[in-house]
Amino acid sequence: MARAKQDERLAFFDPYVAQDSSPVAASPPGLRGPRHLSSTRLERHHLGNITGVQAS
Repeated sequence: MARAKQDERLAFFDPYVAQDSSPVAASPPGLRGPRHLSSTRLERHHLGNITGVQAS
């Protein structure tokens, strides 16, 4: 891949970019940070890390 031509690199990544239709990818950029933070807090809560939840 390192020696591939630029058009070959772009052709390699095209299917990955085209299939990204997840709700997070479709959301406005301003909502991604709060969503990530809420996911982090939820994961910490599930793991029983109360200190981590309070810190975030």
